[in-house]
Amino acid sequence: MGEIIKFLIYAISMCAIELVINSLYNRKSITDNAGRNEFHYVLKIPGALKYTCMAFFILGLCMFCIFFVFKLQNNPTVTNGHLWMCLGVMAIGLLGIIRASKWKIAVNGNQMEIQRLFRKSIVLQISEIERVEIGKKNQLLLYASGKKLITIDFLTENYEYLEETLKRNGKY
Repeated sequence: MGEIIKFLIYAISMCAIELVINSLYNRKSITDNAGRNEFHYVLKIPGALKYTCMAFFILGLCMFCIFFVFKLQNNPTVTNGHLWMCLGVMAIGLLGIIRASKWKIAVNGNQMEIQRLFRKSIVLQISEIERVEIGKKNQLLLYASGKKLITIDFLTENYEYLEETLKRNGKY
């Protein structure tokens, strides 16, 4: 019975984290889009990726609930492995949602702020970008200080604004 309570606590805590992240993301997205134009904009991971990760999370949660009910009924075919697998699917979805919510690039005039998941934010001027390359899948590769700074997929929201900014500054 102690293991079942442990699994239930894991699932409930993941759901709580999911709700907090979604409420913070929805509140921030309103301010991010305010006053958007070709000089002030925010690049974000496409919404489709966030919703795919949410679907993973919900799928894992539904599977967990189904297997949990069978486990409570002492069904011998349901093992702890089933519950761990469901928690794993939920965790993958949750990590994707966190990444999609945290990763963004804010461009304000000639200044760029890059926010990543596990690294410190980087603030730099567009003029500090030394080189821009186009990858095989049309992604932008930005280089500064002799090192690759970031790779930006062409499906990123407001990608075309960044292209125009880089062209205007002679980097592209």
